[in-house]
Amino acid sequence: MPDTLHRAAAAGLDAAAMLSAHDSYSLFSRIGDLVVTGPTLTNVNDFRALLVLP
Repeated sequence: MPDTLHRAAAAGLDAAAMLSAHDSYSLFSRIGDLVVTGPTLTNVNDFRALLVLP
């Protein structure tokens, strides 16, 4: 999302520090952007994106 950094700051989070500490899980979880994997329990083939053009 283009407003991820703004929402993190609004939540009182220092995104740069959290990512430098390799703690992206906490960052994305606390702002509601965490992607939880599906039935394979890996990040392989559990996420699909579609582009719909006008």
